[in-house]
Amino acid sequence: MNLIAGFEEFKAKRYNDSKGVPTIGYGTTDPKWVNKGVITEAQARQIMREHLVAEDARLAGIIHGWNELPDTAKNALRSYNYNFPIGRKSSPKFLQAMRNRDYNEAMLQLDAGWNDTENSGLRKRRKIERELFMRDLKDVMQPRSNFANAVKR
Repeated sequence: MNLIAGFEEFKAKRYNDSKGVPTIGYGTTDPKWVNKGVITEAQARQIMREHLVAEDARLAGIIHGWNELPDTAKNALRSYNYNFPIGRKSSPKFLQAMRNRDYNEAMLQLDAGWNDTENSGLRKRRKIERELFMRDLKDVMQPRSNFANAVKR
């Protein structure tokens, strides 16, 4: 939660995100909360907690090997998924790479917003998520030169 909260930044009042989507708290877009217009930080953290629990169950069902992933990789994917839902948007190459246990390729597919020239915060987030995803997986895979190059972007 702290990783995501660090990226999302709490906002007590409704605002439009960079894509114009009405948002509140720690990036919550649920109209039930957004339409209230104001939220406490405690409420926002509880919403995030409930969301993460529900999403963990969903991710375990769609990401091959989820339960065997190191916590660092899971946390990276939780953060990415909170911002860009895996399996609900364009992520078939990521899911295929995970089925094949091709973690280099999976890491390269964590790219939503990677080339966003107007949002340096999103580029920084993707870089941190990629590094965190690979941190404890490096020992269980064959190194490929594109990993080092991709993380440097």
